[in-house]
Amino acid sequence: MRRLIVSILPGLVAAGLLASSPADSQVRLAQEPSQGRPTPQPASAAKIHWRTALYGAFEEALQVKKPLVVYFYQRACQWCDRIEAGPFASPEVNALGDKAVFARIDYEQDDQHKNVSKMVQSLRIDRFPTVVLLDVWPDAIMERGRVVGYFDILTYYFRLSQLFLEPPATKPTPKP
Repeated sequence: MRRLIVSILPGLVAAGLLASSPADSQVRLAQEPSQGRPTPQPASAAKIHWRTALYGAFEEALQVKKPLVVYFYQRACQWCDRIEAGPFASPEVNALGDKAVFARIDYEQDDQHKNVSKMVQSLRIDRFPTVVLLDVWPDAIMERGRVVGYFDILTYYFRLSQLFLEPPATKPTPKP
């Protein structure tokens, strides 16, 4: 499923979602079916480097021209603790670390521009843990897919890998 998160705004501002100043956002939806399962790759020395600032992760993803993976969690969530100790600590999932910019975001800790709450609302995040793969542009963000809930290491690896196998989203065109 693909979901357009934001509309076009000037500069490196993603419709107030990842804003340096507050702004209105517009959400449009589109869907595409998923196909196939990824083949497990040998674990590599790659490691996920978790960013904790949503806007900083967005800017880095733009700079390095990679997708943005956002992991939304709650501090009092036992499944979030289990995913961090299991799949996120595994060499299998860490082998995906060079495919994207990764951000670990506490949905209860917002920044001064309310970027986290705006993204949670736009993405309709209501269960934790939730990991969302996003394609980013200076003026738009498009969801490529998500993994919701806890799974064992190999199942989680397959589900997350599947998102990377999906073709990148096409940049939306602004409405006149």
